[in-house]
Amino acid sequence: MTNTGTAKASLTLGEREKGFTPQDRAEQPAGAAVQDIPGSYSPGFLNPAKGTKAATVPVSSAAEPWASIADLPTSLMDNAVAAGDDGKVYSVTGATSSVITSAGYVYDPTTLAWSPIADSGTPREAGQAAFVDGKLHLTGGWDASQGTVASLRIYDPRTGSWSSGAPNPRPLAGAASAVIDGKWYLIGGCTTSCGTNTVEVYDTDTDTWSSGAAYPQPISWLGCGAIDRALFCAGGTAASTSTKAAYTFDPSAGAWTSLPDMPFDLWGTGAVGANGKLLLSGGITDNSVTLTNKGVAYDPSTETWSNLPNSNNAVYRGGSACGFYKVGGSVSSSSPTRSAELLPGYGQCGTSSEASWLSEDTSALTLAPGASKTVTVDASGPEIVQPGTYTAWLTIAHDTPYQIDPITVAMTVNPPKTWGKISGTVSGTDCTGTTAAIRSATVQLDSWAESVTLKTDAGGAYAMWMDVRNNPLSLIVAKDGWAPKGATVKLAKGATVSEDFTLKPDHSCQ
Repeated sequence: MTNTGTAKASLTLGEREKGFTPQDRAEQPAGAAVQDIPGSYSPGFLNPAKGTKAATVPVSSAAEPWASIADLPTSLMDNAVAAGDDGKVYSVTGATSSVITSAGYVYDPTTLAWSPIADSGTPREAGQAAFVDGKLHLTGGWDASQGTVASLRIYDPRTGSWSSGAPNPRPLAGAASAVIDGKWYLIGGCTTSCGTNTVEVYDTDTDTWSSGAAYPQPISWLGCGAIDRALFCAGGTAASTSTKAAYTFDPSAGAWTSLPDMPFDLWGTGAVGANGKLLLSGGITDNSVTLTNKGVAYDPSTETWSNLPNSNNAVYRGGSACGFYKVGGSVSSSSPTRSAELLPGYGQCGTSSEASWLSEDTSALTLAPGASKTVTVDASGPEIVQPGTYTAWLTIAHDTPYQIDPITVAMTVNPPKTWGKISGTVSGTDCTGTTAAIRSATVQLDSWAESVTLKTDAGGAYAMWMDVRNNPLSLIVAKDGWAPKGATVKLAKGATVSEDFTLKPDHSCQ
């Protein structure tokens, strides 16, 4: 590290986990066939009282890896969606085919069903929602008169009740939102017209609002996500013009920085920051004349965009959450749908934890003007027990007026020659015949030599490398509410053996 400035610089180094990719992870399929639906699509207020049509999504559009989950209890668009720490997904408020609603629902991935929660008390269309400190926060959106809703409502899943927080001083509809270190960022949005560079920040510790650094351009209906204490945003629309532009915001520096453009313009998209990437799926493209099911992902470590699998449903102005879940939306200019779907494997969201496998030989240093210091990092932590690619950031806190980006560190661990991999998915078929992935199912691996307990991720997936001398392996899969199931497999050196499970309810469906 070199200080090229004219004053001394004090630096503090740290490590943040970025993610882990198991070795030989299969490439994802392309998804459903591309759906590009021409039409006229508006980012503005859509009053359902004037007549909208509930939509039905064709089943024939479905394809892996996106998986349909249980339909919402009612058709919804402009709903606010967020995932709780327990993996449950909440959809609150929005526009039905006839009214702007204040109702809310929760999806439990263990029971594969939606159920109602307490009414939020304030109907709103295109509001914003996020979980902060274990509670669901809801603000913004339009009311039935196209005014914006200032109230902040806070839902506690433990008590099942709502309370109020400080009103939002600049409420907007169609804004993006993300959470970093207990602060909730709302970016862009609409009033009677769409497109503003407003950024509002809510601090849960003090129950106060403040203005953040303005977005680089007027915007609404963009997609944003939090990745390792930074905001990443892309797309959006304003003044009847959509954009491919993307930006990142570092709260410690207080400034937005441009990123490579998206491959195509997109607004009204499903968006989340997960597994170290910004994910965007579906929405409006071609400068507001095409509804698409295509998606893209931005990887900050490589500064590149790549394709996501096409989603089953071409929708816009729906809700999205960690998982990667997409819930509701409109399948034409104003046709709310009950459909919901999940792209499995994207359950690592929010602020990452310390990278225990990475260390450096100094954690704090002061550099005089022109001085340099070599910092040596060690990536040989004893916590590494599985082959794969481990990535982290070496973070640099400092007292300079300049932006210093974190340094990406990657370590690839190869399996011993005598090891093989067992992997698979756990799903459940409920009494209605609906099949969906089961999150947090217990997968017990037993052999004559050792016993390992795993938990499935948000997409129901599990994986483990083990020495083939453990053969044969006995597998037992269990989850509350489901009948357990077992299997016996044999590992193969340097290869992957797949074993999928579909569980049935542990009670009669009669």
